[in-house]
Parts: sequence; structure tokens; C-alpha cells
Amino acid sequence: QPEIESRALAMFRELTRQLQLSYLTFVSQLRGLPTSLQDKAKLIWQMMEDLNGSFLATDSFQEVPSATLAQSCQRLVTARGSVDEIVDYVVQNVPLPWVVGPFAPSLVELPYAS
Repeated sequence: QPEIESRALAMFRELTRQLQLSYLTFVSQLRGLPTSLQDKAKLIWQMMEDLNGSFLATDSFQEVPSATLAQSCQRLVTARGSVDEIVDYVVQNVPLPWVVGPFAPSLVELPYAS
């Protein structure tokens, strides 16, 4: 049982690390959006750092207070809601070329085009 918990904790740490890296990429693409959305994104980043820090120095889930576990779950729910809000804003308010980028087929010049 301790080995399973240790592996689960290691997986949790790795998933949290990957989530942070993915979110960093996401946040870097938010320039030009309203300040309120950028501020939410920064708050989510801080929540993820706190979440990662809560589990970094533990050897067992048993060492993490139940209040911290509950707070971590709530933070993840809040982060998910904020990400959904940002994505909804982008879908509803941002021109397609901004979302797709410069490599959209209609925007790329073909080398053989006259």
C-alpha cells in the first residue's frame, strides 16, 4: 500500500508540473485580451503554484491536512471555471486569424502561386 501511495503522489506531482507548463504556454498567448482576463489567468497561475507547493515536500497524502486537500480541490474547480471563461471570451470575441495564427491556409502564400 505505501508503494502505491508513493507512486500516486509522484504521478500527481508530475501531472501538476505538466499542468503548470501547459498553463504557462496558455497564459503567454493572452496578450491583447482584457486586463480582467489576464488578471484571472495570473491568479490561476498562483493557485497552481500553491497547489504544487502543498504537495512538493510530502511523502504521503496522509501528511497533507484534509483542509489543504479540500482547498486544493476548490482551487482546481475555480481554475477550470476561469479557463473556460477565458476560452469562451476568445471564441466569442476574437477574430479567427488571431486564434488560428499566421498558418491558416487562406493566409499562407503558396510558393507556386502567381
